[in-house]
Amino acid sequence: VLFEDSETKPEVALEKLQTLYAQGVKVVIGMMSSAEVNHVKSYADSNKILIISPSSTSPALAIPDDYVFRFCPDDTKQGPAMARVMWDTGVRYIIPVWRGDAWGDGLVEATKARFIELGGEVDEGIRYDPTAPEFSTEVDLLADKVQAAINQYGADKVGIYYVAFEEAATFLEQASNYPVLAQVRWFGSDGTAQSTAILKNTAARDFAVATKFVNTYFAPAESEKLINLRDAIKAKLGREPDAYAYNAYDALWVVTKCILIAGKYDSDAIKAILPTVAESTFGASGWIKLNEAGDREIGDYNLWAIIQVDGEYQWAKVGCYAASTDSVTWLYSEFAP
Repeated sequence: VLFEDSETKPEVALEKLQTLYAQGVKVVIGMMSSAEVNHVKSYADSNKILIISPSSTSPALAIPDDYVFRFCPDDTKQGPAMARVMWDTGVRYIIPVWRGDAWGDGLVEATKARFIELGGEVDEGIRYDPTAPEFSTEVDLLADKVQAAINQYGADKVGIYYVAFEEAATFLEQASNYPVLAQVRWFGSDGTAQSTAILKNTAARDFAVATKFVNTYFAPAESEKLINLRDAIKAKLGREPDAYAYNAYDALWVVTKCILIAGKYDSDAIKAILPTVAESTFGASGWIKLNEAGDREIGDYNLWAIIQVDGEYQWAKVGCYAASTDSVTWLYSEFAP
């Protein structure tokens, strides 16, 4: 296995993909973000390079018969999950704030659609440049929007749906300077769940705790296979792996089986049988049935938030969302409605 670091930057991702292709690589397990996948897709399709992303979720990339497979559900699944979470906590009016890229746009649209379907109202929100060094203008505008919403609906009925990556630490730190922003609940996504940047930034961390900042994250099926792998990785790294790491692990095994079955390292041969091989595989992440777009068909979500345990702050699983019943189970009563 050859490794390259895309830094989750679309331009770098394309450079690294070209580097790998020049070495004869025909299958790549990555990219992490939808913005990266979107940026490299035309190059991958043109050169018949299979991209198997463990974590890209933008619905805009759910395209049948291309060279992109995704071993996680797209955000037409994550969006409704968070909509249900927000609705069940009593929120009836949400103000979305999100990074302006393929992933952020798609996730917010999916969440808005389901929240409105449930009977809620959605503000036009704030879309920001994810490369910006700071967000004082956006935070100031958000404070005005929240105050107006509180005046109309009451603080307990207003929620902020924040879709971001590691820039969240800066955004939350700046938000902590506005008392009105701590009067309402905040909700996030897989882009901020278990974020080390937030945990290490004292102001951002304290703000996340104060606002009960709950985040959806793909939930691999609990099994002996998952537990054994998780324990092995923890022994090696000294920490629990990201949930999407199990998808990457499973992707490597599925590709390996495809190569053995096809009898050659050929992207078209692998592509032709990969969905069938995946569907017959119970991996560390569970069953890997793909839909017609080559994305994982269904998935549940764990709910993550920062809590304090024995004086130490840490991310903890505080609830679960079950797709089959469209229901939320809370593990910590303080996060429940």
